[in-house]
Amino acid sequence: MDGPRTIDAIYAYIVVNDDGTEHVPAILLPEWEDVRHPVLLPLVAADTARMNALRRHIVSDPQLKGKTIKLAKFEQRQIVDVIERRDDR
Repeated sequence: MDGPRTIDAIYAYIVVNDDGTEHVPAILLPEWEDVRHPVLLPLVAADTARMNALRRHIVSDPQLKGKTIKLAKFEQRQIVDVIERRDDR
């Protein structure tokens, strides 16, 4: 990749619940299971390469067996907040 990249789309795996509602699943990172504070990773990314890397977690998660799982792409960018961090407190 050359230079900075603007995020123009977000991809998310979406699980369809039995009642028709949807949610973005999160996985416990397997390599972090033994740490004091487990890390949950929502299955969201800014490019398809990362989503393809996360796909293995979707297809192997026993809690998602029998569920419909969709890969969605969100392209409408709207800035709703800007946080300016400064070194002075």
